[in-house]
Amino acid sequence: MVKIAIVDDNPGLRENLEQRLTLFPGILIVQVCNTGWQFLEIIQKSTSDSLPEVVLINIQMNALDSIEVTYQAKAKFPEMQFIIVAVNNNDDHIFRSIQAGASGYLLKEEPTPIIAQAIWDIKDGGAYMSPAIAKIALEILRSQTAENTTSTASTLPQSSLQTLSKRELEILELLTVGYTAQTISQKLFISSHTVQTHIKKIYNKLQVKNKWAAIKMAIDRKWFRK
Repeated sequence: MVKIAIVDDNPGLRENLEQRLTLFPGILIVQVCNTGWQFLEIIQKSTSDSLPEVVLINIQMNALDSIEVTYQAKAKFPEMQFIIVAVNNNDDHIFRSIQAGASGYLLKEEPTPIIAQAIWDIKDGGAYMSPAIAKIALEILRSQTAENTTSTASTLPQSSLQTLSKRELEILELLTVGYTAQTISQKLFISSHTVQTHIKKIYNKLQVKNKWAAIKMAIDRKWFRK
């Protein structure tokens, strides 16, 4: 069972998402909020049993946007995971979401099974982005690396790389080109659970908190140059 919250200032979209996810076994909606302020106030008063593990939040909120909500909530509840659920693929919002610590970025047009799978992936320590979003996110990370011509990233010690096993390197390389945990499991003929276990080990060895930090490190240090 995974406990989730839905935070969205659009009543129609909020109710639609709630109805769709209610149908999925193993997903328990513990909070539904229409503003970021309301959500932050509720979690401050919540017991551990009523705290959501994964939060789906709409980036279009005006009073307090989902980026700021993510920052504030994760400062107090670092284990709480956030999925930005957006209506478009705005580059700036994607980049800010990654910086804020969001573990996922989905378009609202995604089929319900994909959203449910993303929730489970993220609850298990993974990350998920809609394919179109993942492509943009990788381009943003690569362009930042290219623009930072004075960076010494390429000369950093390779000790972190050397701690990774052959399988972990294989999975990290697939992550850098946009593969998700699910598609990696299909490509390598291993279970999604095994992939998630390897990903957690990668995070620990690289001393990063999420997929995008690991990808940025690999790109900055040019670990997988062809």
